[in-house]
Amino acid sequence: MKAIENFIIEATNEFGGGSTITEDQAQTIVKRVGRSGFGLGQVKQSKMFVDGKFVLPTDVPTVPKEIVVPKQVVAEPTTQTTVNLVATNMETQNLVPSKFEGFVPWGHHNTIKQIVKSGLFYPVFVTGLSGNGKTLMIEQIHAEMKKKQSLYPAQLLRLWNEVVLYFLTNVI
Repeated sequence: MKAIENFIIEATNEFGGGSTITEDQAQTIVKRVGRSGFGLGQVKQSKMFVDGKFVLPTDVPTVPKEIVVPKQVVAEPTTQTTVNLVATNMETQNLVPSKFEGFVPWGHHNTIKQIVKSGLFYPVFVTGLSGNGKTLMIEQIHAEMKKKQSLYPAQLLRLWNEVVLYFLTNVI
């Protein structure tokens, strides 16, 4: 059977005899026929191509599509096994920092301690030269009070701001 005949049968099965189909629909059928050297150009040269549309003939016998019946699968009894796919140490991790014996309170230590003691959300921006002990001061305040640490470095906050801004501008 020629490729053009396969095209006509396939198109008639999908759209019905006498139907008018677009070039995109015809291209889909051409791909489905899948013969080497056969393309939309051959279909356009046929008598079916009229005014930029493809008019399918009415006298084409349709071929019923194959009905695939899946084979019945019989499950064999197996033993129950459980696999833990998550490896975590969250149960043993302590988020309360340990005390550093050589720490000397400095700067706004008492003010920050009062903020942490209040338990309220009150963002604080601690500045200073590199190596002055800004992070150590916050850690030691939490260690004194035996509270989980809530320190967020500026780099992390900038990254969070970028994520929120991206979400607000692109998703919503």
